[in-house]
Amino acid sequence: MPTNLKIGIIGGSGMEDPAFISEFISKKISTPYGDPSSKLILGNIANVSVAILSRHGPGHFINPTNINYRANIWTLKEEGCTHILAATACGSLRERIAPGHFVFPDQFIDRTTKRISTYFDGSNVQHVSMGKPFSVEMRNCLVQACTSLGFEHHDSGTVVTIEGPRFSTKAESMMFRSWGCDIINMSTVPEVVLARELELEYQSMAMSTDYDCWHESEEEVTMEMIYAVMEKNVHNVKKLIAHVIPLIIKNCGIEIYSNLMRNCLAIIGNSSSGIVEATSFNVPAINIGSRQNGKYKPENVIDCSNSSSDIYNKILMIKRKKFFKKIKNPYESKISIKQMVRMILSVKKNDKFMRKKFINLI
Repeated sequence: MPTNLKIGIIGGSGMEDPAFISEFISKKISTPYGDPSSKLILGNIANVSVAILSRHGPGHFINPTNINYRANIWTLKEEGCTHILAATACGSLRERIAPGHFVFPDQFIDRTTKRISTYFDGSNVQHVSMGKPFSVEMRNCLVQACTSLGFEHHDSGTVVTIEGPRFSTKAESMMFRSWGCDIINMSTVPEVVLARELELEYQSMAMSTDYDCWHESEEEVTMEMIYAVMEKNVHNVKKLIAHVIPLIIKNCGIEIYSNLMRNCLAIIGNSSSGIVEATSFNVPAINIGSRQNGKYKPENVIDCSNSSSDIYNKILMIKRKKFFKKIKNPYESKISIKQMVRMILSVKKNDKFMRKKFINLI
C-alpha cells in the first residue's frame, strides 16, 4: 500500500548484501555531528523503502565507545526514516534465553560512561520522556513475524548496555541479573535515547550469542564465540527483517495517528477524536458544527460554527497564546474507566454498531 514510512535498519556485516535489498544504491552523508559510521545503503525490502547503516562501520572497525551515535541517528532522520530496526548481538543473563534466540527488549538500563547521549547539550535544554523507550507496535510486529517463521523469541526484556569494549566481570554479570536484567550489550544506549529525541520509533532486535560469564557450566564469552553464532544466524536476521517490514507498514495506523497527535498544534473537524483522544495528548480540538452536540466535552474542546471566518478566528485564538498548558483529562481516573466499561456492557450490540472502518489516507 502507498505510504510515506521509511524504515532505517542499523546492523553489522552482512546487512549490505545486495541479494537482501532490491534497487540499492549507496549514499555518503555528513551531519552537523560529523560523519556516520558508514555510507547508507538505500533500496527496497518487500517494496518498502529502507536505509541501512552499519553501526561499527564496514569490517567492524569502530569500537562501541567510539561510534558516532548522534551522527548515525541524525543521518537516518535526515534521510526520511520514521522507524528504526536495530539489530544487535547480546549476551544472555537468563537460562531461558539460549544462544540463537531473539529478544525484543521493552526496557533498558544505561551503564555507559563515555558517550554523548543527547542532542540537547546546549542552551536548548529538553527533558524527554523515557518511560516506554521502545516501540510497542514494532515489537508486536516482530513477535508476530517470529511466530510465523518459527523462530525462538522473547517478546520483552530489560537490556543493560555497558560501555565496553571489555566484557563484564562475573560480579558485574551477577549484579545485572539481580537487577532484573535479561540481556546485555554495548550498543542500545544511546541509540534508543537519540531516536526518541528525534521522534523516531525505535526497536532493538537482539540476538543472543552467549551466556555472558555468570553461567557456571558455560565458557567465558569471546568475540570468536559471538562471531560464530552471528554468522550461523545472520540469515535468520535477514528473514526476520524481510518478514516484519510489511507487518510494520500494515499495522502502523495507530502509530501514525499517535505521532500526529503528539506533534500537532490542534485538531480541527467534527470527529469524536477531538472529544476523547485529543484530551489525552493535551491537544486543543476545534469542534466544527453540531455533530458532537449532547456529548460531554472536556476543556480542550472549542466549539465553532461551520463558517470559514469562525474557524479562522478559532485557529488564531489557539496560536495567540499557550492555549492549554495542561488539560485535565476526565478519562484518566479509575472511576471513569469503570463507568465506561459499565456503559459499553449495557449497550445492546449488533454487527453494524460495532464496526468502524479505519481509512489510511497516506
